[in-house]
Amino acid sequence: MAQVLDSVDRLQEYFLGVHERAVHHAPEVSEVLFRLAGPVVVYKDRDSVLQCGTYAGSLANVLTMEAGGRKFVFSYNHEEKVHRH
Repeated sequence: MAQVLDSVDRLQEYFLGVHERAVHHAPEVSEVLFRLAGPVVVYKDRDSVLQCGTYAGSLANVLTMEAGGRKFVFSYNHEEKVHRH
């Protein structure tokens, strides 16, 4: 079930959680994460919400947002280690 990230504290909890999980098994994620955090906040459509997936009741590594009327979903493929700039 998706969780709405409706405050700066919730968004911080999400980004820090992704960063902490990435340190151990996907350090390249942190590099991309910090590049995306600002644009996610700045370019999110005002009438939309940020959502993240959950896993076992905790925030998971998938973030969904709308910008310019388009839906964007950010995730990391652990098997292929997809990493693009």
